[in-house]
Amino acid sequence: MVLKNKIVGVGLVGCVACLASAQPYRYYRFTVEATGGEPLQLSEVKLFSGAADVTRRAKQVLWNDQGFNPVFPTYKPQRAVDANLGTKWYDDRMVAADAEVRARTWFTLDYGEPLELSRYEWYTGDDATRYPRRNPTSWRLEGSNDNAAWTVLDAVRGAKPPVENKALAYRRRFSGGPVEGAIDVLDIDPTTGTVTYPEKGQKPGGHGHATVHGFGKTFPG
Repeated sequence: MVLKNKIVGVGLVGCVACLASAQPYRYYRFTVEATGGEPLQLSEVKLFSGAADVTRRAKQVLWNDQGFNPVFPTYKPQRAVDANLGTKWYDDRMVAADAEVRARTWFTLDYGEPLELSRYEWYTGDDATRYPRRNPTSWRLEGSNDNAAWTVLDAVRGAKPPVENKALAYRRRFSGGPVEGAIDVLDIDPTTGTVTYPEKGQKPGGHGHATVHGFGKTFPG
């Protein structure tokens, strides 16, 4: 039996043969691995349990502030989970020469107790039309119950998010019924996880690719 999950990204859709539902975790970590070559920015990351937006139910937001530019005190990762599309997380560590510094572009939501996710999504910044290369192109979401060993729940490589301001860039459903705005997929390789997206307005078989990796893999943080 092939278990399918819908993902909505770059205004387009794909699905993979992977998890049917997410195991409950206390900690959820969102890591941006690459942008279009400029500092990272996004306005919001939202997590849902059932139909409820549970982002702000987190007890605390954890992040690594080493190397964070003090010139941007209002652009910390906490701005990505404040339920306000008018604020944003801006992080120039994303383009640092040192790989260890680049690897600090993450934040963790601590819920205090395990919580099952039904979906998550993220939104572009307030000036994405002016700075489209600041959008994440590769990222991952992980879960943990001890903040040490992490399980990859979703990982995307080579995405091309929309360039509209404050726009829904990506949505991934783990469980529950159809999500409004999600449509059925196109081309998916169940072995490699490569998802082929059509260009906007085209039928399946168009251009544009993203690769989904690592579902269910567990490794130390």
